[in-house]
Amino acid sequence: MGRKKNKKIATSITKPSPKEKLFETTWYSSFQHNLIVQDNYHPVFLGSENVLTHCPTLFVFGGSISGGGDFLEHVQFLKLSNIISSFTDRQLRDLSTNDLDTENTLQLKWEEIRVDERPPAREFPCLSYDKQNQCVYLFGGFGNTYLNDFWKFDLASREWTEIETTGTAPTPRCGCSGCYAPSRGKFYVFGGYHGDYLKDFYELDLETNEWQLLNYSHDIPSLTVLSLNTDASKDYLTIFGGYTMSKYVTDMYHFDFNRNKWENSVRNLIHSDGHTFHSRCITLRGKYRGIPNYNNFLILYYNGGTTIYEYDEEEGERIKYKVPKKLESTFEKLDAKFICEINEDTLLILENTELYLIEIRKLKSTKGLDYFINNLKERIQNFSDISFIN
Repeated sequence: MGRKKNKKIATSITKPSPKEKLFETTWYSSFQHNLIVQDNYHPVFLGSENVLTHCPTLFVFGGSISGGGDFLEHVQFLKLSNIISSFTDRQLRDLSTNDLDTENTLQLKWEEIRVDERPPAREFPCLSYDKQNQCVYLFGGFGNTYLNDFWKFDLASREWTEIETTGTAPTPRCGCSGCYAPSRGKFYVFGGYHGDYLKDFYELDLETNEWQLLNYSHDIPSLTVLSLNTDASKDYLTIFGGYTMSKYVTDMYHFDFNRNKWENSVRNLIHSDGHTFHSRCITLRGKYRGIPNYNNFLILYYNGGTTIYEYDEEEGERIKYKVPKKLESTFEKLDAKFICEINEDTLLILENTELYLIEIRKLKSTKGLDYFINNLKERIQNFSDISFIN
C-alpha cells in the first residue's frame, strides 16, 4: 500500500501522457501448468482468506478450448500455496544471483469442480470475487448465443446459484466490462458487444437483486473488451482500454461512485498501433492484502509480445518493467492472459501453458494514521477476528 489518499481527478481536462520510468526486475521463476481452456477466459485471483482452498488461488470458469471451439462448462482452480512457499524471496534472489535455472520441470495441476447445476458454457464472461461473502459472481458472455444471466458460485459449498433479478437488466452481451465493487455492494456492467458495440452502464444491487440503468453525461466511447480490463477501489470503477468501433485504445476511465460521473484519467497511456487487442489486463496493487492502493495499477499489455507496466496515477508515471535477460526472448512473443500481485515482492503472470513469478516494484511504506485506520476498517468488514473490549 503505502500511498497517500486518492486525489480527486479533474473532469474538465485530461491528464497529459505520463512520464515513463524503467524498473529492472532481478529474478523470476516459471512453471508449466495444465489448464484446459486456452482462449477468451477471465481468471480471478482469490486471496488466502478464501474458503475454497484457504490459500492463494486462481479461479477460472468459461473460455474456449483451443482447436476444438468448445466452451468450458466447469470451474477450474489452481492452488498457489506450493509454489509460493517453495520459493521465498531469498530463494528467488539466490536463483538470479547464482544464475541457476529458474524454469521448473514440475507441472502445476489445475483441479476441476463438476456439478450438475451450473451456468451454460460460454466465452468472454465477466467474473468477479466477493471476499466478504466468499463467492464469485458471473455475468453474461457468449455460448452459441449472447447471454445476460447472473450467477453466484459459493466457495464454501462449491455450488452455483442463478440469481433471479428484477429491474432494467443489461441486454445479452459478451466482452463487457464487469466488476463487483465491495465498497458499494453492487455489481457493475459497462459496454460490450451484441451485434453492435455498446456504451450503456448498469449496476446490480446485490441486496435487492435489482438492476438499474445508470445515466451519465461524460463522453465515454463504446468499449468492447476481450480481457480483464476492469477493477474497483473504494471510490472508483476503473476501465482500461477496449475497442471503440474503429480502433483499440489505451485510455483509462474512472467512474466516481460518489459523484456518479465518468472521468477520463489519461489518454494513450501506452503507445498502441490501434490494432492489437490481446491481454490488456489491469489490477489494483495491494488487493492481495485486502487494502488496494487506489492510485497504482499493474497492466499486462500485448503488442506482438507481452510487456508489464505499472501506472502510478498520483505521480503521473508509467513504469515499464524490464524482465530478466533470460525472459526477454520469451516475452517478445508471449501472449499472456492475466496479471496479479500475490505478495509485496511478487507478481504473477498466467499464460496458456506457463505461469511466471516475477519481482515487483516495492512501494514506499508508511505507518501513518490513514493507513492504520483503512487497514482496521477493511479487516472489520471482511473478517471476524476483530473485536473491541471495553
